[in-house]
Amino acid sequence: MTCPNSKKRSKDLDFQVSQVSDCCIISAETSPSGILQVVKHCSSSILGLLRLGLLCRGYITKGNIYHDGFTFFGSGYVRAYTREGDVRFNQKHICDVGTPFVEIDRSVLDYVDSCDDQCVKEMFGRMVLVTNGIGAVYPFKLLKINMPLINASKMHKSIMRMRTILDEFKAKLPNAEEDDRVRIKIEHYMDALDVQLQACDKADQLINNLDATFPHH
Repeated sequence: MTCPNSKKRSKDLDFQVSQVSDCCIISAETSPSGILQVVKHCSSSILGLLRLGLLCRGYITKGNIYHDGFTFFGSGYVRAYTREGDVRFNQKHICDVGTPFVEIDRSVLDYVDSCDDQCVKEMFGRMVLVTNGIGAVYPFKLLKINMPLINASKMHKSIMRMRTILDEFKAKLPNAEEDDRVRIKIEHYMDALDVQLQACDKADQLINNLDATFPHH
């Protein structure tokens, strides 16, 4: 678990995952731990698919669902199903509908905001990005350098490893120059990966500046 002491109703969080064709239905109890588990699973799945050059889209909401294996129904499931095709997170223009992200319903964002567990809020914030009032699972935030500038050599190696990972992700993304809709969707991921590569460049420059100011003897 991400926050082992966060509130939960059951030990297994009533966590369920079912695959139907090329879709996945994920559910958990309504609790701080349950929400983190769903978001964490989505984040890992997005990165796993990205390694294969695949994009995905989805919708996380808060509502009623009966979920047992391949049997699932309820207002929560229906809302997630109907909203999945209308994801608008990070849309580039008004016609850019169905963007390749797992959007998070406002009811879920409000639930986390009202939570009194700081760990839950922090871990949720590490995996989620909110722009223009719309939130989505955003694993690209995890693809960044998290190391104090104590050992420049280790920092450089960490940056090089991260660059390799980011470049591999970009290389896996398909080329769709002839299909404007697909090209726009791919550009969403390309832009996100480029932001992280730029962060690597800035970290490298910071280390170089420190080395120039405080040269090693």
